[in-house]
Amino acid sequence: MAFWRPGAPAPAHADPWDLDCDAEKHRALPVFNPSDRLPVEQQRRRLPIHRHRLAILHAVESHRGVVLCGATGCGKSTQLPQYLDEAGWTAKGYVVAVTLPRRLAAIAVATRVAQEMGAELGREVGYRIRFESCVTPGVTRLEFITEGILLREMLSDPLLTRFSVIMLDEAHERSSNTDLLLGLLKKIARKRPRLRLIVSSATLDAGAFLNFLQQKSRTGAGRLTGDVPGVRKRVNHSLDG
Repeated sequence: MAFWRPGAPAPAHADPWDLDCDAEKHRALPVFNPSDRLPVEQQRRRLPIHRHRLAILHAVESHRGVVLCGATGCGKSTQLPQYLDEAGWTAKGYVVAVTLPRRLAAIAVATRVAQEMGAELGREVGYRIRFESCVTPGVTRLEFITEGILLREMLSDPLLTRFSVIMLDEAHERSSNTDLLLGLLKKIARKRPRLRLIVSSATLDAGAFLNFLQQKSRTGAGRLTGDVPGVRKRVNHSLDG
């Protein structure tokens, strides 16, 4: 391939992407979701967590605290909030909150869930991060928020009365906010027997979290039998030279 010197006549293909190639063939390379051509409902059913749907909902109904171990790609972050919404945990104006350690993760997951539900982001599904709120009070049923936002909400609503379920996702990172939230939520659960706490992660020491939730508490924490497997992704390496 000859180098194009500045000032020289432009080559036949000035645009490096304007090449004579099969666009459909090359389109498949950067696609992260191999099932993107399927209807959304079929995509959801192909996720490993779908076969555990009823078991998870039964555990949430039967126990105040649930520890869920799910490998990366199983669908726990996007599907579990939708399962809770479909099971009626957002009825009577209640909200299901999902905390994530990073702002970008909260926005990305909320965007995906809104897409799957066919909802407008900021209406039934929304997110709240520092300096930005994309929710509609009284309309939003699923909120994806950072841990700091939930801690700040406790200042105005110590018992978090708006929420029916609080899911701490990616809990294995164990930041200071995570530990503080767990301690406060454990105390709130004593005052609100119907509040449900879900601790989920891809790599999690379930025993440690279960012991904490059950120690000197009546939360009735329970862990699902077995872990939810993930989905292995094929990685393509492309070297340009």
